[in-house]
Amino acid sequence: MPSGSLNKGEWGELYVFLRLVGDGLLTLSDAREVATEGPSLEIIEVIRKETADRTVTYTLDGSDVDVYVDGEYHTTRPRSDFSARASEVLAYVLDHSGSRTLDIPESLRSFLDGTEVQHYKASAASKSDIWLTTRDPRTGTVMEGVGYSVKTKWARRSTLFNTGSGSRSIYIIEGMNNDTEADLINSIVDAKGNADVKGRMGRILENGYSLIFDGYTTDKRTGVQIFPNNCSYISDSVPEMWRTVVMEHFLDNAFSGSHRSMEDVCEWLAHANPCRIPYRPEDKYRVFLKNFLFSAYCGLTASKYWDGVSDVNGGLIVVKADGDVVAFTSLDSATFRDYLFNNCSMDWPSTSRGHGDYGTVYREDGVYKIALNFQIRF
Repeated sequence: MPSGSLNKGEWGELYVFLRLVGDGLLTLSDAREVATEGPSLEIIEVIRKETADRTVTYTLDGSDVDVYVDGEYHTTRPRSDFSARASEVLAYVLDHSGSRTLDIPESLRSFLDGTEVQHYKASAASKSDIWLTTRDPRTGTVMEGVGYSVKTKWARRSTLFNTGSGSRSIYIIEGMNNDTEADLINSIVDAKGNADVKGRMGRILENGYSLIFDGYTTDKRTGVQIFPNNCSYISDSVPEMWRTVVMEHFLDNAFSGSHRSMEDVCEWLAHANPCRIPYRPEDKYRVFLKNFLFSAYCGLTASKYWDGVSDVNGGLIVVKADGDVVAFTSLDSATFRDYLFNNCSMDWPSTSRGHGDYGTVYREDGVYKIALNFQIRF
């Protein structure tokens, strides 16, 4: 039996599993996380792909749940047991709202063991955390084995687009010609001793140097700039859009604060128009942003080649702060894109070499350069 503790996001995944099995319904949401009118989807099966070699299926049969492991029947439990455990998890998490991780109570561990849960955390091998077979009561349509990711308002802001070496936009520092000046700029740190990237960028301009965009990071294995290549499935303008927004942030010309909403970014883009869109740029940039967020949800990353095909076949389940569960089932829809646009913002990752790897002046082939980076969170 697994033991230990879970973070708030992992508790959300476990809670959704218990709640959906117990309630047998999936409530659909609009872009504001408000339940839509009309009946909820009826859940036929809840599927947990614990490992590559172990799949546990919970088949709802009236007031009971039949549990199968890799297609073999194991046990039957009342659905009400799952509902009761879901309510206990909700109360437990809300009672410890100030804690980032929580130990798993022995009583819950015993219940999960008895219902064939051997792994509490969703596998990192897939973007989906849980799979459902549902029936639409209005049409009788059955959707089999649809994958959903789970996001919870209990947790820290989860990442939609992870930073990576590929999303580093690189700038030549024209006019810099010695290591002493580079070292002085790199010595600018904040009160915690971390790189003060805005301070460093400001010093570069104060010293009379100019910044010339040199491209995104080139993947050493393929010789390709993977991030802009991936973005080209949306539009060739998207890499230009992001590198301009990121540079403006660190030059402190356009944005302030640590997080910028997509609406903030869109308004600035419409005004600055870095891609020189001739007609109704406010609409075009909004579409670029929504399509980028949607693509990031479906598999677009900074450093891994993407072919434009979604690796998510279903939707998103959101656990609200009060424990209500709502879902988006049609990912390729205006509603889901609106939800991402309204609920995501830009963030600025660590500058460490193992994470964002940016903000430090370096010399390459006799030329001084600096890289910038970003990420997007829910």
